Amino acid sequence: MPVLQRYSSSDYGSPEAIVKKTLDTIYRSHFYETDESTGENKLKQDYEELRAEIASSLNQNVNIQLKDQLGKYLPNISSVGGKYSIDFTRGLNLAGIMVEFSDGSKKSIDQLGEGQKKKATLAILEWDEAVSKEIEDRTVIKAYDEPDANLDYTAQRNLFSIISKDTRDNASHVMAIVCTHSLALIDRAPAGSINRIAVRDGHAAVEYLNNNDDADIKEFLSQVAEISGFRNSSIFYEKAFFIVEGESEEASIGLLYKTYTGRSLAEDGVVLINLQTNGQWSNALKFLSANKANYTVLLLDSDTQYANSVNKVTFQKLQNIGFSTSFLTTNCFFIGQKEFEDTYSDIDLAAMSNSKYPKRDGTPWIATDFSALRSADKFSSELCKKISSEHGRHLKKPEIAFEMTKILDRQKIENNTSLRDSFKRLNEIVSL
Repeated sequence: MPVLQRYSSSDYGSPEAIVKKTLDTIYRSHFYETDESTGENKLKQDYEELRAEIASSLNQNVNIQLKDQLGKYLPNISSVGGKYSIDFTRGLNLAGIMVEFSDGSKKSIDQLGEGQKKKATLAILEWDEAVSKEIEDRTVIKAYDEPDANLDYTAQRNLFSIISKDTRDNASHVMAIVCTHSLALIDRAPAGSINRIAVRDGHAAVEYLNNNDDADIKEFLSQVAEISGFRNSSIFYEKAFFIVEGESEEASIGLLYKTYTGRSLAEDGVVLINLQTNGQWSNALKFLSANKANYTVLLLDSDTQYANSVNKVTFQKLQNIGFSTSFLTTNCFFIGQKEFEDTYSDIDLAAMSNSKYPKRDGTPWIATDFSALRSADKFSSELCKKISSEHGRHLKKPEIAFEMTKILDRQKIENNTSLRDSFKRLNEIVSL
């Protein structure tokens, strides 16, 4: 069986406890050997002669290697010494780790100030990782219980790097289990390696992400931390995912939702994701279909339904990805004649443009300035060109969309069937 090293939350406040675990590992590697016939560990026959060798190895690790590692974080340390005894019947007894500073002062490593103790803890974990490389006679499972305790955000990030490096560099015999509430750790881990313990009605259940043995979903889960709009914490903890495909929608939906509901997306636990800016959009939708279909709402341009659509996301592609017919009926909404901007009225466009983008020649914007553009293949593009030309400054669609959002009150949103129904469906989901 593997050796289990458990790092509890109390250990992180006591660097000596972590030193003890690592020295135990060093000690065991000298005390035991593997019986080639049975594969079991057994005491070395000449263990009595090993006392000096073991003591030398422990001193080497503490007085030199640990000192060097601590020196990276606490450069004023001049020496480090361990107080321990070797008893083959009871194992290693560590009485303490003493640190001497350049000013001549000495103290136990557990007596360091909180700031120094945090730095020392990170140094010791790095030292532990280095020692693990040298000892490969037995598999080690390192169980970390809330390792983020007493560490600030930067230190938590460094801690994750240390644990990752340990398991990566020593993949053949070191595994890690991390129990944590820290979003800094959760969001950095591969999503496929996360299990959430949820308590419902007094019973604990383990939740994990389903990959359906699909290579694309596996790839998505391995890269969640690098994909726009997705985080491990949002996948496990937020209530709903609102999927759009366009910069105008991304710039508008947050304010429109708050105007209509009186609450922000964040307050309701809704994650807004723009597939247009997401290179992994197909894998992301596969993942949502497999794991979060009941918590996902799509708001797409109406022309995605057409057979000749050039959009990335089409009705047919959604079916091929795995979304059911019932999902596409209840959770998928299409907006505009072709696109989102089609829902702006000419009167509202004129009012917004007169307020934010007056014409250079001083004449007012009127509704017919915009109605004349409706016959174009891409109304949003022509709208952007028109306002930019008359105002005298290059504008982009998200900027115009956001300004339009400001003048749309709750009643106007209510009159927009697609927006209203998608918001209502989100409210049903977050109320569950």
